Amino acid sequence: MPKKEIRDRSENNYLERSEKVLDRITEGKKQEKLNKFKIIEAFIKYIENRPLVLTEFDEKIWMAVVDKVTVLADKKMVFSFKDGTEI
Repeated sequence: MPKKEIRDRSENNYLERSEKVLDRITEGKKQEKLNKFKIIEAFIKYIENRPLVLTEFDEKIWMAVVDKVTVLADKKMVFSFKDGTEI
């Protein structure tokens, strides 16, 4: 078998494997986006079924909107929300 034919086959095999890997990555990203969409959709349905005014602590809402709480040296607290707002 000539060297050129061996090289061509090797390159084709490499390209086929590369395309398969890229397809798997693309499919994985699609699945990740779908999973995030499902989580957001479920949270929206959860919120829609809640009363407009909260009368008690709701851990799901807290986890969905609060990123972190920082306690400062002077015992003040800074609430950092997932949208970037801080108070």
